[in-house]
Amino acid sequence: MRRTILVYGDSNTFGLKPLRFEGDIERFASYARWTSLLQVDLGSDFEVAVSGLCARTTIHDDTVEGNDRSGLRLLPTTMECHRPIDLLLIMLGTNDLKERFKLSPEDIAAGVEQLCLKARETGFLTTNLSCNLLIISPPVILETGVPADNFLGGAAKSLGLASAYADVAIRVGARFLNAADFIESDPLDGVHLSAAAHATLARKVSSVISPLLRKDPDTKEPENAAEART
Repeated sequence: MRRTILVYGDSNTFGLKPLRFEGDIERFASYARWTSLLQVDLGSDFEVAVSGLCARTTIHDDTVEGNDRSGLRLLPTTMECHRPIDLLLIMLGTNDLKERFKLSPEDIAAGVEQLCLKARETGFLTTNLSCNLLIISPPVILETGVPADNFLGGAAKSLGLASAYADVAIRVGARFLNAADFIESDPLDGVHLSAAAHATLARKVSSVISPLLRKDPDTKEPENAAEART
């Protein structure tokens, strides 16, 4: 049976290249995005569905960037478009670091927790796997380049995301992956990923979820579902 994986994220899931100037909207070619590379690595037994929206936050409206940037608002509709979903990957929180939101790492993690709970409430996640949620903490940001003014103070806050997200993963029974352990934001703009980082992220996510996707659903999971921190 073909399994469906939904990746729910922001501009780094969309594949936006590091910004060279204000208004730059160049996107990596489909084959270079981490989600496409993940599909190749997993093979035809899996379908990687992608919902990446630039400026998407966890749960917050953004009157500057435009309507419907709240990840919480669009999550149920997005999941319904791709149901049934065997595994949901959530990689959000970078945009919550913008200075205008004035959020702490714990505030941002609380938004991720709301997303996880909403995902479970939809009924669109299957029970074919013993764990059907993966939380990915985004890489640490740098206050450089075009977006720097929007992210004042965000670099320091981003250092605290991984620990706060790991705690959420324990509470909601999700897997957890800290992207900051193996990739960095491109110094050109301090927020987006290079092509090399996309490739590395794809390989790492594949290595974490492949055993899970192929696991017998009757196999018992460890009590601490976040203990596979890598």
